[in-house]
Amino acid sequence: MRYGVCVLLAMFLAGCGEDDPPAEKPDQLLPVTGTVKMDGKPLPGAVVIFLLQGQGTSAFNVMGSTGAEGTYTLKTRAGQEFHDGAPPGEYKVFITRMVKPDGSALPPDPSTPPAMVGAKESIAFKFSNPGQTVLKASVAPGKDKFDFEVEPNAITGGPPRL
Repeated sequence: MRYGVCVLLAMFLAGCGEDDPPAEKPDQLLPVTGTVKMDGKPLPGAVVIFLLQGQGTSAFNVMGSTGAEGTYTLKTRAGQEFHDGAPPGEYKVFITRMVKPDGSALPPDPSTPPAMVGAKESIAFKFSNPGQTVLKASVAPGKDKFDFEVEPNAITGGPPRL
């Protein structure tokens, strides 16, 4: 199961191959921001992924990553280009944060899949697994800030306590 999430995340981040025709930018993009917290504290180093629901939505990847204060800003990937914002619509949301076996943050290294270094998901599957997530968002004009409170994965215990 954890390996499947790693593979899905890697495919999402890799996107289409260079031989694929680029997808066109969506007609409308709305700025979307928010904060991710765990145990009431900002969660840095998480990837927030919005999965647009409905037909004809697979061409776009919508995601952001949290900074030191747990805040994120979404970008939409169309083909090989990233654009600020997200198309309006209904989304399933999942949030992932892979950590090393000792609980420390996994440094970004696209050449090494997380599973190869023994990385584990630090967020409970009901928030981090695209098939199990309970998180949803409805992006529309004036509805552009989405804050999420997640729980630690009972297996890894979440991020190290500072």
